[in-house]
Amino acid sequence: MTLQGECDAYDEPALAARLRERIAARQPIIVDFSHASFVDSVVLGSLLALLREAEGVEVPLVLYLPARSGAEIHRVFSISGLDQILPLRSTWREALASASRLAQ
Repeated sequence: MTLQGECDAYDEPALAARLRERIAARQPIIVDFSHASFVDSVVLGSLLALLREAEGVEVPLVLYLPARSGAEIHRVFSISGLDQILPLRSTWREALASASRLAQ
């Protein structure tokens, strides 16, 4: 699932619904931030809650945040401390490997 442009409180309900569908279907999830230019605290809080939901039913949820992503995106994860909590991967290969490994 790729996030595009600005992702804020307006986008959060649709994002959460799509992620919950994947969790219910027991599908491994990679959220791709490579094309996101902004993410607000509502979206981050939702991702944290959805990670807990996914872990509760053993569905892998991994966040792909490459170095080429905007500095603002990296900063919000760093300042919030979520870079220490959420499963961030800097390469697509790492994200795929993590999702596969967690699915087993």
